[in-house]
Amino acid sequence: MITGKTESAPTNNSKAWNQLSWKKCQKVVMRLQRRIVKAVQQGRWGKVKALQHLLTRSFSSKALAVKRVTENQGKNTAGVDRQLWLTCNAKFQGIKQLKQRGYKPSPLKRIYISKSNGKRRPLGIPTIKDRAMQALYLLGLEPIAETISTPMALDLKDPAQMLLLLAIYYWQVVINFNGYSKVTSKGVLTTLTMNGL
Repeated sequence: MITGKTESAPTNNSKAWNQLSWKKCQKVVMRLQRRIVKAVQQGRWGKVKALQHLLTRSFSSKALAVKRVTENQGKNTAGVDRQLWLTCNAKFQGIKQLKQRGYKPSPLKRIYISKSNGKRRPLGIPTIKDRAMQALYLLGLEPIAETISTPMALDLKDPAQMLLLLAIYYWQVVINFNGYSKVTSKGVLTTLTMNGL
């Protein structure tokens, strides 16, 4: 016997948007992202692909993607379709529009921005739906990029390897600062090994 009070989903989209539990959405997305990181570290790329598929199709990640593009500075900038998701109803409808099947990005709206030297540079503005799709796929790609690009992703338990990595970073900074573009990190490595480091 069920003794609790049952609640149905709100029929009004604006109520539904306001009643979303953002902490729960964030928790669901973070959990999937942690699983993606673990699969990348284990080299299980099939599992990574399956988890990305799951992440990009989950309601929580779609809601966070819409929230990201509708609550930033560019929320009032429309694309070619002249649509903005400013109301709660429009934002919730935006979640429903984020579907991969049949998705085709719209062309960019081209505007020209004046530069300090008097010339103008072009700027392409995507539609709000395209921005939301980009934010959605970013949620799936970000854990992989963070895992692969960090130096700690390498096996640096050996102090000599850690010292070598720090020396390479130091010399790259020195090279970039002093303008010695002909010296490469490989040259730095040979210099370090010749000096007995």
